[in-house]
Amino acid sequence: MSNEVTILKGKPRPLIQDYEALRKLGLQYIERFSHNVWTDYNVHDPGITAEEIVCYALTDLSYRTALPMEDLLARVTGDTTKDFFTAREILPCNAVTFDDLRKKIIDIKGVENAWVAPYSDPPCADPKTHPAFFIRCNNTPKSIDLRPDMANGFEARNIDGLYEFQLLLEEDPVLGDLNILSVDWEMRDPVTGVRIALVRFIFPLDLVKTYPVLPGDTDIDKLVNGNINNFTVPVFDALNNVFDLTLHLNTGNVVIPQVAYQIRPYHTTQSMSDLETTLEGYISSLLPATKQEIIARIFSRLQQKVIKANGIINEVYCMYQRIRNLSEDVFKIGVVASQEIAVCTDIETEPGADLEDILGRVYFLIDTFFTPPMRFYLLGELLDKGYSVEKIFEGPLLRHGFLREEDLLRSVLFTEVHVSDLYNLIMSIEGVKAIRYLQVTNYLNGIPLTEGEYWKIVLNGSFHLNLDRLRSKITFFKGKMPITADKQVAERIYQDLKSTLSKPRIDLGLKIPNDLAAPVGQYYQLDEYYSIQNDFPAVYGVNKDGIPAEADQEHRSRIKQFKAYLLFFDQLLANYLIQLRECKNLFAVGNLSNETYFYQPVYDAPGSDPEDLNFPDTAPILVDFNMPPNADIDDPESYKVAWTAFVANLANGYRNKMNELIHPPEEEPFERRNRFLDHLLGRFSESFADYAVMMYKFTGNQFESAEKKTAEEIANDKQAFLSNYHVLSYNRGKGQYVKCCPTGSCNVPVPFPANPVPDDFLEYDRYSIPLPANPTGLHKRASLMLGMSITDNSWMVLNKFTVVPQAGQFKFVFQYDPGHTLSSTVLYATEQEAFAAMETLVEIVAKEDMDPVNWLYFQILPFGGGFRFAVRPTTASPVFAVSAPVYPSIQAAKNAFPVLKAALLAEGMHIIEHILLRPLPVAKNIPAVDLDNGFFPLCNSLNPDCECPDPDYYS
Repeated sequence: MSNEVTILKGKPRPLIQDYEALRKLGLQYIERFSHNVWTDYNVHDPGITAEEIVCYALTDLSYRTALPMEDLLARVTGDTTKDFFTAREILPCNAVTFDDLRKKIIDIKGVENAWVAPYSDPPCADPKTHPAFFIRCNNTPKSIDLRPDMANGFEARNIDGLYEFQLLLEEDPVLGDLNILSVDWEMRDPVTGVRIALVRFIFPLDLVKTYPVLPGDTDIDKLVNGNINNFTVPVFDALNNVFDLTLHLNTGNVVIPQVAYQIRPYHTTQSMSDLETTLEGYISSLLPATKQEIIARIFSRLQQKVIKANGIINEVYCMYQRIRNLSEDVFKIGVVASQEIAVCTDIETEPGADLEDILGRVYFLIDTFFTPPMRFYLLGELLDKGYSVEKIFEGPLLRHGFLREEDLLRSVLFTEVHVSDLYNLIMSIEGVKAIRYLQVTNYLNGIPLTEGEYWKIVLNGSFHLNLDRLRSKITFFKGKMPITADKQVAERIYQDLKSTLSKPRIDLGLKIPNDLAAPVGQYYQLDEYYSIQNDFPAVYGVNKDGIPAEADQEHRSRIKQFKAYLLFFDQLLANYLIQLRECKNLFAVGNLSNETYFYQPVYDAPGSDPEDLNFPDTAPILVDFNMPPNADIDDPESYKVAWTAFVANLANGYRNKMNELIHPPEEEPFERRNRFLDHLLGRFSESFADYAVMMYKFTGNQFESAEKKTAEEIANDKQAFLSNYHVLSYNRGKGQYVKCCPTGSCNVPVPFPANPVPDDFLEYDRYSIPLPANPTGLHKRASLMLGMSITDNSWMVLNKFTVVPQAGQFKFVFQYDPGHTLSSTVLYATEQEAFAAMETLVEIVAKEDMDPVNWLYFQILPFGGGFRFAVRPTTASPVFAVSAPVYPSIQAAKNAFPVLKAALLAEGMHIIEHILLRPLPVAKNIPAVDLDNGFFPLCNSLNPDCECPDPDYYS
């Protein structure tokens, strides 16, 4: 039986929206509290009329309050205040897990799949190839010495927090497979020029880079940056189908041993031995013209593949440097090692089976078993599949769609191959009756590693596997008759099946929604209020019709008294509506205003059209306006001028009184705003409780006499933290950006996109936070939690404060701005005395007033045709420090003082990542004397408790 949808005839409404119910409730209150003086409750009674009008006004307020939430949050055009963070802004985070890193790498164009693992090779004596440090514990004197090279008495240690990435690259539409450096070349008859065979060369060159890389230090860099001028083939082994190769480039020689080749004759009549002899003669030729032809047709193709792969590897490195977490770094990035699996099998099929379809499906199932497809999904697709919003946006932001966790888990590297898995795959195909025979062989760089296995192949490492369809031999049987399927037709079927699973990256130019947009509401002028006085009949004299002309003075006075009485109700109702309008700002994460109580005046602007008046004739009953000498009610012109001035004055008596009412003196200013901010912070499980206690005790600056921080300053600190929370949350574990260039020594700015999308503001960490130096996520979070601004801390170094020897004594110099210093005029006997005097200078600057009129310790003195300021340690002491250079005017010298004070009293911090201090290849250039003394000492003889534990000083 179907469920019938009906509308309830007597659907109850909330009491506040039910006029009749409100009216009856009001009458009950009147009867209860004034029955001894008020006995007429009929509709003609003026009191009942007033009660009915107020009840109607309350229903209007209720209807506005009950508007859909999206309507209450709707903003007028042009108001860009941020109400809340979207799912894409607040749910993702910078890459944390290995799967997160895999997603970010796969999101790069050119990468099909990726695997991340901690770098765990054993340490050796060369930190350039194995990141390690070497430690020695000394007892006399007690110290812990570190160095980048092995030496007697030093023990090698690995460094934790380093990773290696293995990439599976996408097939290039021009160059083909980039994971195996193979080049196809058509062999032609040297006499007729007719094509006689296809030769595939496989170059066993590891596309792996370790970081940092010194320029020109690897074979990859030599091929990328050089030109192939010549080559030699010292060994050609036709028996094993390999030869050794040396490429001569202007950037150095690249030696590639054991280059494998495969010859596929175009005609079965071709002799394989003749083809091998022809190939050997061609490759080993000493003729310059032939060599240049080989370079152009074969080796230049190899070079193009290396250049393309190297570009993708560098892009992965740059991406990782942008998202690197604290105390983590990448040491090795390269193309994953691949082995090819050839299958030799005899398959018995049903009599009516389509052999080409079965062969195509065999290719497809085995290939997808070895290489499960990684596809990007649209937001809508995952929602339709039942994924929760939290699950969809878990992990880092991706540009080209969403990747599923289960796809990552299914895509693994192989350490062994079980033939039984291939049996199960083939037997699952419709039309297959039995498998009579199945054998597999694995190849590495074109060289067979086994002679064929029937049960299991152990790969001796972790490898990505490919089905070698060219070497595979699959024979079908229908009964006892062997039949060979058409491989070209099967290949087309295989490609069609593969296309059903693969899905390209989502084109960013299509503007496909990748976020959940907030519901768009209808904007209403919620605070628009129409005075209840306008609803009274004209006989009352309080609406727009005004006081009846025939009313005498006593009647006029009573009407004004009634208007004044109704004005209290108007004020309450009008204030309610403006408070309703501002509710969206009270709970908006981007609201920068600290105001939480609101009111609106119950008078109209001068010159308003009579038909548009909401509060007719309010002016005469406002005591703050009518108190003399503000207005002369008997002079219409002066009265109008006075009223215009009164309304234009935002600090008139009426407004001041209203401000006093909504901000009573007994209430702590900004206390309510702090409570709202605490509520919003609590939504993100954040709290400023410890911070508030600390900030009420100290300003965080020792030179400001532990002055209390005001509630307004604390509210501003909370708001700064809250409005940037999506950035702070996303990048909470991110390390400092160091560099993007994968070779050499550089420190270039973050390459922020020229046409950024919303994701860029999160990932590049630039959204509403000043970014002169892109500090760590921890730095930004801690700074905002402590109420400090996030600035470039490059000035926070000791070389700004220096003690300089002069004539056997010492003076201090403080650089407070580039090219501007404050140095002592007094020479001190020791460095300690000079440093003590500099500390005195800091205290003086902290205490000195910003206004030069109130200066006690600073003064402007003429010098050398200009002016400079001088400093005294006390008001009665001589000058002990002067500024430089000389300023052209007194005002210029005064203007320099705030810069000096800001430089001395500014707050900041440094986050030190020890892993970035590890020994690098450039450490080879450290002078021998420094190596003899240790890489750097820890815990010297001044510390009697210096011990030698077993920690990792870099991780």
